[in-house]
Amino acid sequence: MPKSRHHYSKNLVSRRHFRLEWQRHSVKDSSNNDVMRSLIRRSATNNNPNKDPAKALNGPPEIVYPSVEDLIELNKHLLLKIRMKKADSHKVLSHERISHIIDRVKVTPGDIYDRAVVLISELVHAHAFDSGNRRTAYAATRAFIQANGERFRAKPDPRVMQGIRERFYSFDEIKGWLKDGQIKEFSRFPEHKEQKR
Repeated sequence: MPKSRHHYSKNLVSRRHFRLEWQRHSVKDSSNNDVMRSLIRRSATNNNPNKDPAKALNGPPEIVYPSVEDLIELNKHLLLKIRMKKADSHKVLSHERISHIIDRVKVTPGDIYDRAVVLISELVHAHAFDSGNRRTAYAATRAFIQANGERFRAKPDPRVMQGIRERFYSFDEIKGWLKDGQIKEFSRFPEHKEQKR
């Protein structure tokens, strides 16, 4: 059954409000405060030359990844900061899915941005939380990239996150967004394509 104009108009208002809320808090203002601090602490510990001088001299810095607990705490924090619906609630639907996502990120070949694409995409698609999956995915990816010493240039935009959810963007398009902040506008009208490299 086709959706009414009223339905689309109502959703448009909701999306505009959502975007304003994202920009107001910037999902940035310490949105990932505790998670960011946790990752940075681990990075400093893991890459401390006093801990393993040989590794510090001969190898690249060790990558730090969010833990299951980090992501759960982040979801809880974001739902308090950016509440979009009355029904929003902090509830973990699957610890196993979150753990699986982290494992997938760890075995992804390539650089930090390649791993970040997997992190943001999988968190959006897995629906491991009852609410705030896209908000959590964005903020967790930002924390992951920055804690590993790289720049994060993707501005908060719920339309892009919707595009990721609907597999509108390719792997490389998402990577470009995270790295350079550039991505085409999401639209439902063109035929959707499967996410691929």
